[in-house]
Amino acid sequence: FSPDGRLLAVATDPNGVDGFFTQQRQGQVQLWNVETRRPFGRAIAPGAGSVLSVAFNPDGALLATGSYYGQLDLWDVDTQDREGEPLRVADDGVLSVAFDPSGRLVAGGGATGPVRVWRVADGSPAFPPLAGHTGYVTGSAFSAVGSLLATTSLFGGTRLWDPATGLPYGDELVSPRPESLEPTVELPFLGVGNAFSPDGRLLAAAGADGHAMLWSTDPVAWRQRAC
Repeated sequence: FSPDGRLLAVATDPNGVDGFFTQQRQGQVQLWNVETRRPFGRAIAPGAGSVLSVAFNPDGALLATGSYYGQLDLWDVDTQDREGEPLRVADDGVLSVAFDPSGRLVAGGGATGPVRVWRVADGSPAFPPLAGHTGYVTGSAFSAVGSLLATTSLFGGTRLWDPATGLPYGDELVSPRPESLEPTVELPFLGVGNAFSPDGRLLAAAGADGHAMLWSTDPVAWRQRAC
């Protein structure tokens, strides 16, 4: 949803499950007017395979899209035109996107582990790729005051970063394994997204199996746990 709740951005993938890895068709994003339940403007087509993630900036003027073929795009919400050049990453999909509260930074979680943060004004990297995750980074979120960036991987690891420097707070914090319905099967916590509480003191990580983890984001406590 846009910050004012007026619009909803929906990514559609014509490749479907069977064609996801062959990528024969291009994904699109359609904006919808929530009140009228009608499309708002034309469909947005990044042209880089399936659209894997979307996010509005804080004032709702820009929409970020992350695509299968390593491309993050910024779009003017009113005109559906691309803003600036695509932000491209070689050999890496963009599974999660998030703006910081100021709207000056946009983060993209990669399919091979690194998290990248760009300056919205000129598309330049804010700092080198944030390394440490192994595998798909399915969740990226900034706290409401912009003092923390949280990233969560599909394999259950969550990290906190300082958005001002790109430095991590401790190591990766790995979610416990949930109990399996089959005692002989060990299931990892499969993280599919994350979100801060409004005051930024808690971080929720959602799991594909219906479990969710809730963490305190106090940096001192986080460093003690994630070391």
